Amino acid sequence: MNFYLSIVFCLALIFVPAAARSGQGTWYHTGLGACGFYSSESENIVALSQLLFDTYPGATGNPNLNPVCGQQVQISANGKTIFARAVDRCESCAYNDLDLSPAAFGQLSPLGTGVITIEWDFTGARSKRYMPRPRMDAGAVAESK
Repeated sequence: MNFYLSIVFCLALIFVPAAARSGQGTWYHTGLGACGFYSSESENIVALSQLLFDTYPGATGNPNLNPVCGQQVQISANGKTIFARAVDRCESCAYNDLDLSPAAFGQLSPLGTGVITIEWDFTGARSKRYMPRPRMDAGAVAESK
């Protein structure tokens, strides 16, 4: 019997979401993000609040190297849940707010809604496409040739 209880407990840990952050979700027009990557409006991406982005463990003065870049987040609102990648920072967002791409926001609510209440958290997954990497300036590129 203890074996079966152990299995049930382990499954509960896997399928029960972690304590989520609560905040407001808005949407924005994407482009070159703080992580140094261009994103399209059809991608599921988010901008974290500047307050969170700049104080994320391991963050330095170079936002392109921020370890939060590429982190997957799970976002829930209106009974729907999506996944998106952190690739930018939002200067006008409160600490637990997210600015979502039109594609991501549109899966949770019509764009005309403008602002929605969300729950979200990091999943622990990362995307190699959005992994932090140093950006070279023109001089460094010329020297490396």
